[in-house]
Amino acid sequence: MRIVECVPNFSEGRDRKVIDEIAREISSTAGVRLLDVDPGPDANRTVVTFAGEAEAVGEAAFRAVRKAAELIDMRRHRGTHPRMGATDVCPFVPVSGIGMDECVALSKAVARRVGEELGIPVFLYEKSASADHRRSLADIRRGEYEGMAAKMLDEKWRPDFGPRELNPAAGATVMGARPFLIAYNVNLDTTTVALARRIAREVREKKDGTGLPACRAIGWDMPGYGCVQISMNLVDYAVTPPHAAFEEVRRLARDAGLRVTGSEIVGLVPMEALLMAGRFYLGRQGRSGGQPQEELIAVAVRSLGLDDVAPFDPAAKILEKRLGARPLADVSVAAFVDALSSDRPSPGGGSAAALSSAIGAGLIAMVAGIGWRKGSDPAPGSALDRAAVEAQALKERFLGLAADDEEAYGAVVAAHAMPSKTEDEKRERDARVAAAMTRCVDVPLQVMEASARGLDLLRSIMKDCPANVASDTAGAFHGLRSGAATARAVVLVNLKEETLPPGEAKAATERLQAARASIDALCADIEAHVARLL
Repeated sequence: MRIVECVPNFSEGRDRKVIDEIAREISSTAGVRLLDVDPGPDANRTVVTFAGEAEAVGEAAFRAVRKAAELIDMRRHRGTHPRMGATDVCPFVPVSGIGMDECVALSKAVARRVGEELGIPVFLYEKSASADHRRSLADIRRGEYEGMAAKMLDEKWRPDFGPRELNPAAGATVMGARPFLIAYNVNLDTTTVALARRIAREVREKKDGTGLPACRAIGWDMPGYGCVQISMNLVDYAVTPPHAAFEEVRRLARDAGLRVTGSEIVGLVPMEALLMAGRFYLGRQGRSGGQPQEELIAVAVRSLGLDDVAPFDPAAKILEKRLGARPLADVSVAAFVDALSSDRPSPGGGSAAALSSAIGAGLIAMVAGIGWRKGSDPAPGSALDRAAVEAQALKERFLGLAADDEEAYGAVVAAHAMPSKTEDEKRERDARVAAAMTRCVDVPLQVMEASARGLDLLRSIMKDCPANVASDTAGAFHGLRSGAATARAVVLVNLKEETLPPGEAKAATERLQAARASIDALCADIEAHVARLL
């Protein structure tokens, strides 16, 4: 699926009726899932997050901009956050199955509709920008609503779409495609806005190379919280993640005689950003970062003080959790085995293979973590620490593949049930069956390939693992070997169906042979070592 996230910011954070009407316009669009509605009364601004198939997201975005233009009058708007329109900014973010170029095209298509059908001037920014000086949202928005009419008279700031004149009620809108942005605020134990603004000036990225890279920051008062905040947009969390911003603000606050009391995330946050924070703070505590997701998240929430001004609910705030990216999280082992043991064909061998390999990867994380802790000089980033982190990621991947296999089989059943009375119907049915069977072959192949990586990881750390985890090392080996062998059987059976196009069948067979050769070689090495351990 071509999944896109959209995070429009609307210039209304106080009137719940207006906010709810805009949210309903989004949620009523087929193919879209409303993920979060985060109003800020002091900022008088609401951040809405939704996701879905690209075309559906584009339609929902247009409808939301249209509804906001009907309900919000910028001539009466007041708030602490910079703004220039009823829909102030509307970014499109690639999530999965779609590239940045496709999101750029989507943003331009929606911007054109907004300009032509709604009469609202639209500027393109970030990856969609038509010129370098228009990439930054802050540069486009400078002057805000009150100064935008005069600004647009300058040819340098002519809108990309829509009228040359400012829409008096709706203002102007910024649209574009960008990487995932984290709206992140750090709280200070003062109500003096000037101090927050001074720290924000030091934190934000500046053209001379100082400040935090990929960080936009302002200082503002939050009377509802009884404090001031450093409000940041982290436009590339791989460059500056939340924990790095938090630590830098804490350092500057301490130098100013202030204390950071906590922080908040506005809207949603990618799982990886919190996992990075969890690993960072565990490293400071002298613990390996190769811990389960839920423990890393809990450490991040505590260390960043994300519960300081409002409760932080991971299920509501983490993007992947809202999208259901961990489908087996709420399924007990007993329930899963019960499902396997029923007379229904799914879940079946492919899901069982993935679960077996997930258990093997989990044991690698355990073995590596214990080996790291018992080492003579454990340090974050050491080989065993890195192995534990990677094993946890492999475990999560296998759990996802267990659910993917079940969904792939369901798609095959649905395709076979399609009507096939006419020649057109037969062609459509055959195409759907072929596509579904391609997925049924690809998923267990991924299990095999990931199992090979897990076995290679196990082989790389065995010599550093203490003797008291020998049985766990053996369990990791047998779990991965069993998962790989079962996945291979699933691939072979599905290839016999002969429903894949010849080119795809040949490519799948080559992947199968390569994975098996790698697995056989790894198993021979590891089995000999396990025999010596036991």
